Amino acid sequence: MAIGALVPGGYGWSRWSGQVSWFEVGLDGGVGQRRPDGRLDLVGDLVAVVDGPAAGDQDGQGDESLAAGLVVIALERVAELVISRRNLAWAISRSGREHGARHYPFMVLLHTGLLVGCLVEGTHRAFVPALGWPMVAVVVLAQAIRWWCIAVLGPRWNTRIVVVPGLPLIDDGPYRWLRHPNYVAVVLEGIALPLVHTGWLTAVIFTVANAGLLRVRISAENAAMTQALGEAPLPMTTPSAVPAS
Repeated sequence: MAIGALVPGGYGWSRWSGQVSWFEVGLDGGVGQRRPDGRLDLVGDLVAVVDGPAAGDQDGQGDESLAAGLVVIALERVAELVISRRNLAWAISRSGREHGARHYPFMVLLHTGLLVGCLVEGTHRAFVPALGWPMVAVVVLAQAIRWWCIAVLGPRWNTRIVVVPGLPLIDDGPYRWLRHPNYVAVVLEGIALPLVHTGWLTAVIFTVANAGLLRVRISAENAAMTQALGEAPLPMTTPSAVPAS
C-alpha cells in the first residue's frame, strides 16, 4: 500500500507513477478519475490519498475495529460517571457546592457527539496507518493523563464543578505543572480520536466547540475556587490545582 499526501485542490502523489496527478476522492476514501469539468468534491479536497484498500478495512474489519474502540471509550465514560456520582455524594455530605451547572448538559451533549461523530464519519473514511497509529498512541496518552488526575484528586475529582469549602489546593501529580491537566487530556482526545480514522471534520467541530466550553468552564472553576478560598481571582496562567478538572 502506498500512502499519498494531502490533496488540497485535488492533487495527489502516486508512488506508482512518481508523478503528480488528478484524483477524485469520495467520502469513502475511494479514488476515481478526474471529472470532465476538472472539479473535485469538497470532501475530496482534504483527505489522504491511499493507493489500494486501507489495512484492516477489507470485509468490514476496519468498521468493526472502529466500533470496538469506541465501545471501549464509551465504557470508560460510564466508569467516569459512576465515579463522579459517588464523589458528588461525598462532596455534598461535606457541604460541597456545585458551580456552573447550567453548562453541564452542553458538555454531556458535546462529548456524546464526539463519539457519534467518530462512528459516523469514521465508517466512511479509510484507516491510514501513518496517521491512525500515532493518533491511537495520543488517545492512550490522553486516557493515562485523565486517570492520573482521577487518582491524584481522589474523591475530589468530578465531572461537575464541585468545591468543598476549607480544603486546600492539590499540588501533587500533574497538578505540580498544570492547573487543568484533565482538560489537556480532553483536548488531545478530541483531536486524536476522530483522526484515528481520518475523521478531520469531527475533530475540527469538536475542537472549536470544546474551546468555547472550556473557556466558560475554566472561568467558572476559577470563580468557585476564589470563593472557596477567599482569595483574589487566580490568573489562568498560574500553575495550581483545581478540583473537578
